[in-house]
Amino acid sequence: SSHFGSSHLQALLCWRACSIMARDVAGDARPMVCTLRTAADRKRRRLWAAASADNAIRSLATQLNHARDKLLMLEDALAQVCQNAELAQRLAVVAPALLALISGSQPTHKQKLARNVALHAVAKNLDIAAATTSQLRAAQKGPRLQCNHSKKLNPRALVFVPGTVWAAAAADEL
Repeated sequence: SSHFGSSHLQALLCWRACSIMARDVAGDARPMVCTLRTAADRKRRRLWAAASADNAIRSLATQLNHARDKLLMLEDALAQVCQNAELAQRLAVVAPALLALISGSQPTHKQKLARNVALHAVAKNLDIAAATTSQLRAAQKGPRLQCNHSKKLNPRALVFVPGTVWAAAAADEL
């Protein structure tokens, strides 16, 4: 109900009169809000607020989906460039810590852990990007990435002797 009864027209006229009186009293063109509204006005405003909130959530969800799609495309592109999905994942994990260092700030503790695990730990069956801090700590304490040089060494290679001139010996072998 309104000042004058239950009529919506009367409520609208009351609201208009209140805003005109408020302008006359204030002396400027800024109308004051009439606090005497009908239940229908309050309900309409509640519904409008709910619809606005739903639209905002829907818009944010759409933006989130677009961002996820872009992230997946970037991950796929990085995997194609690297020709190795694990290498691409490890490079993507290193990027935030590297970006922080480039910008002159310190990476967070989790970024440092993820970077160290990505660069130094075996971390089998662990999604480094989604791992918790405790999982990263455990992986960091686990087996290290190693280069197995023994398989790639040339058995006919010259023995290194400090101070020896290598250019002549290398030319003889070629």
